[in-house]
Amino acid sequence: HLTGNVQRLGMGARALNGVRALAIAAALVACTAPPAAARPEPSPVASGGTLRVGISADVPALQPWSAADPSSLLVAQQIFEGLVEYEPGGLRVQPKLASAWEMSTDARTWTFTLRDGVRFHDGAPFDAAAVAASFERARVDGAAAYAELWGAEPVIAKVEARSSRTVAFTLRSPFGPFLANLALTASGVVSPAAPRAGDAAIVGTGPFLLSAGAWEHGKWITLSRNDAYWDAPRKASVDRVTFRPVPDPASRAAELRAGSLEIATDLTGAAAASVRADPNLQLVIRPTPSLAYLAFDQRTRPFDDPAVRRAVAMALNKRPLSQTAYAGEAVVAAQLLPPSMLGFDQSLPELARYDEAAARKAIADAGVGSGVVTDLWYPPASATYPEPRRVAEALASDLAKVGVRAEPRPAAAATFRSDARAGRFALWLDAVVARSGDPDSLLAALFAPGDWPNPQATELLRRARYEWDPSKRGELYKQVAKMAQTDMVRVPLFHVGSSIGLSRRVAGLGGQPVGAEALAAVRFVP
Repeated sequence: HLTGNVQRLGMGARALNGVRALAIAAALVACTAPPAAARPEPSPVASGGTLRVGISADVPALQPWSAADPSSLLVAQQIFEGLVEYEPGGLRVQPKLASAWEMSTDARTWTFTLRDGVRFHDGAPFDAAAVAASFERARVDGAAAYAELWGAEPVIAKVEARSSRTVAFTLRSPFGPFLANLALTASGVVSPAAPRAGDAAIVGTGPFLLSAGAWEHGKWITLSRNDAYWDAPRKASVDRVTFRPVPDPASRAAELRAGSLEIATDLTGAAAASVRADPNLQLVIRPTPSLAYLAFDQRTRPFDDPAVRRAVAMALNKRPLSQTAYAGEAVVAAQLLPPSMLGFDQSLPELARYDEAAARKAIADAGVGSGVVTDLWYPPASATYPEPRRVAEALASDLAKVGVRAEPRPAAAATFRSDARAGRFALWLDAVVARSGDPDSLLAALFAPGDWPNPQATELLRRARYEWDPSKRGELYKQVAKMAQTDMVRVPLFHVGSSIGLSRRVAGLGGQPVGAEALAAVRFVP
């Protein structure tokens, strides 16, 4: 298996020695996910035409480190490429602008061999100096995003060109999410010849490019096919892609039905259901690594008692709700991590399995008198909670059956997170979406400092972040999963993806869990 993987990366037999060979193998499997189908070859159909895409919001900026919202990510993904990428439809990391890599025995130096024959849209050559310059530009111009990805004191100490085709990353310490973060759009490489600001700064190596005058800010963006794209078999099929913000999901679905769009992104609730019901349309699910959950303020009685928290968890009948509120497009969460992520424990029973009788008894045994009276706060509508009040009311109904009277209350959008962190809610619904395919991304968003007052769990999460060996990391996360089941500081509800509506006139688009879909594979069909 190792030999096959090393040969696939073009690393050769010389890399198969001792710990370094194990390190290479570990890097290749760092994001364990179900094997994805092999990347399909493009069908031999005539290229051409304009693909029209309805996005959920305006794109504020397109430098790779500034593309954080789904709409910006989708556009930037077509322009910029990184050294590595996520496999189509999965969480494994595979080569992109780098053809091979190896890790030092101390896991602090990663050396990448770059592909030959790659040029930026402006004609500048893609080489190791360009990679080093791009990361320095990201560190300076995108300081906040860079710190979010690599830490306030960045784990990347330096990026240096060892030769024109070899670039080395020196880390301050081993860093488990390194490859997963490197596969993100935020790590896309920008031309060293591009200016620092303005539309002319948007210069990558991808299958589409941004031409002068092709962005009417706030209205539309049109990308043109890069006819000089380095990966000839993967050149875009369509001539152009036009992205247009249509904020209301029902309006995006209506335009799809009317034929003024071929793709409508980020559909929710009724809009997604209307597309699914139309024989002229199709629905693709983006299986985003996410978690919708119920949270407790552990300083508030009676939720300071783990037995009460576990009773609340057992009272929730999630499966019917996944059908009614999410039209079957949400997966009931058995653990904090989704099954596709490293650290999911197949041997662990479902966290908080529904058991109304046991929940009622546990509430009574906890000695809370006639029951519990509280508020259940819910967030504004989002892709994770398309109908938040409906979800809150269903959960409140379940809780009432076991002696917990929870009144659903809407939380203010502007202060929702700060109110929750400040302890103004005793019981509330929330959600996190992993930025990368690494479990650290999801768990770091789920547990801010102080959210889980368990020093042992905190230490396990810290060790997992700075461990390079995926097998060791997986075991650490499994220990965390067991502690989460015991402490029950978060009740996992659903893993929720997002829906993309497509005209039957197009093919070749699959849902991408992390980042955004590559539209170069999309083609028109008869």
